[in-house]
Amino acid sequence: MPHTLPNSHTQGFTLTELVMVIVILGVLSVSALPMWFNRTDFEQRGFFDELLQATRYAQKLAVASNCDVQVTLNSGDFALAFLNTPYAHCANAAISLPGKQPPYDAPSGVTLSAGTGTITFHPSGLASADRTVTVTGTGPLSFRVYAATGYVERQ
Repeated sequence: MPHTLPNSHTQGFTLTELVMVIVILGVLSVSALPMWFNRTDFEQRGFFDELLQATRYAQKLAVASNCDVQVTLNSGDFALAFLNTPYAHCANAAISLPGKQPPYDAPSGVTLSAGTGTITFHPSGLASADRTVTVTGTGPLSFRVYAATGYVERQ
């Protein structure tokens, strides 16, 4: 006589339930997840943060080196350079950011505001002009440089 346990039940999911869960997850991953994880937003934020920190670095480097430091802003990239000044130790030379070599190009789909030109920081720490810099991608991100103090403020 076969031996069976009373009230024994098998537990788990049916094949139909598992297939339906996989189908629902597939539909969500195709339709909903790209709205939450937009690559352009991520790259825009990264480039904006890099440009903001490079501008702050240029101001600090001008004070530390006692040389004029220029940030050149184009629609698709930026660059830092020492400017020729009356001081012998200040040569017209490109500046590399710590841990990264130029060029500092904007990612695809990300641009700098048109006509931003240059910002020059003097050895006193002051900037050549008031300037608002905007990085656009899916939405604008901005910072402002104040000439009177050289302060770089995220907006």
